[in-house]
Amino acid sequence: MIELQNAKRTCYGSVQVSDKDLEDFAYKQLNDYQKDYFKKPHALNVDDFIEFYLGIKIQFYVLSIDGSILGKTALSNGKICIINEKNEID
Repeated sequence: MIELQNAKRTCYGSVQVSDKDLEDFAYKQLNDYQKDYFKKPHALNVDDFIEFYLGIKIQFYVLSIDGSILGKTALSNGKICIINEKNEID
């Protein structure tokens, strides 16, 4: 996996990077993920990229009590409140 260069952390902990550096990083990372990625236009399989290239586990949750909103969350070190299958906040 490609590392983000020239990034700086603010006093609040967020990452600051220039538009050019971010674009270069995205290009290098997608090219590393799939060597011929830029040879022809196609959609990025986001689930595959996140799970198998970045190594981040993805889980799908119902985000509303009536089940009308389905979302996906890439799990890292944090935890967010969701509505579980019993319609309770988890």
